[in-house]
Amino acid sequence: MKKQILLLAIVFVSLLSACSKKGDDVNPDGQSPDGQNTAKAGFYCKVDGKDFAPDFAYATSVITGTYGIYGLYSSTSNIIHIEVPLNVGKGTHKIDDTTIKAYMTLGKTSDLEYSTIHGGTGTLVITEKDAKGVKGTFSFTIKNSKGTQLPVSAGTFNVLFK
Repeated sequence: MKKQILLLAIVFVSLLSACSKKGDDVNPDGQSPDGQNTAKAGFYCKVDGKDFAPDFAYATSVITGTYGIYGLYSSTSNIIHIEVPLNVGKGTHKIDDTTIKAYMTLGKTSDLEYSTIHGGTGTLVITEKDAKGVKGTFSFTIKNSKGTQLPVSAGTFNVLFK
C-alpha cells in the first residue's frame, strides 16, 4: 500500500511540475510580492555528498491531512519528497516512517527508490509556515529495498503551497 501511495505521489508531482518553476514561486530577488519572505525560493540538499538543486520546488497536498515538500529535476524526474502532516508547525521534528516521511527516486529501477519505509531517520526543521508556504531545513538517511543507505544533508527549502 505504501509503495502505491509513493507511486501515486510521483505521478501527481510529475503532472504538477509543468506548473511551477523554482523562480516562479517567490521573487528570485529574495522577497515575495507581499514582502513577507526574505529568503530565495527553492530546494537544495546534498545527496551522498553531491549537490541536488532541482529546477522545480513546491509544497502541495497529495494525501488528505498531509502536504509534501518537493524538489524535482524535470529533465530526469529525480525527486525528493518529504511528507508532512498539516498540523505540524514551526520547530524541530523527527523524520522517520511514523509521522514525517522522506522519499527519493533517482532512477527508474526499484534499487534507486529510497524511503524511510525501508529504514532511516532524520530531522526536519520548519522555521516559517503560514497559509502561503513553508520554509526550513532537513537532513536524513534513507534506504532502498535492499538496505543500501543514502545520506541526504544540508537540505533547505522555501516553497509556496500549490
